[in-house]
Amino acid sequence: MGFFLQTGLHKEKSNLHEQDHYPSAPFNHHPDFYIQKLEKKLARSGFERKPHETYEQFFMRVKEKTFSPQDIPSLMTVIRIHKQLRFGPRPISGNDLAILEAETDRLISKAVRSRQVGPGQIRLRNRH
Repeated sequence: MGFFLQTGLHKEKSNLHEQDHYPSAPFNHHPDFYIQKLEKKLARSGFERKPHETYEQFFMRVKEKTFSPQDIPSLMTVIRIHKQLRFGPRPISGNDLAILEAETDRLISKAVRSRQVGPGQIRLRNRH
């Protein structure tokens, strides 16, 4: 320990750990920002991620209850880009970041709509 303190290597090791923790973050958000945004919206709709589930496991479990079949490819794209952003050895491209943001926002709006008015349900206006 004395060697690390005297040479400053301990501090450099700590900085490297911080850089390695988010290896491909090309922006100021936490790497889980977009995926957590989608998770929070689903939680407000009654779908909770279990403590042992990864984001991917959670979305696979609830996908048929929360998204239409046409939205599944978008969900898979969000999962793929998130995994690259979070765990990938290289930064994601600006194009992938734009796709991640747009697809996440689109899925959030679709999940909310599909939850509010399900198949075969009619949305009634409050007449009061």
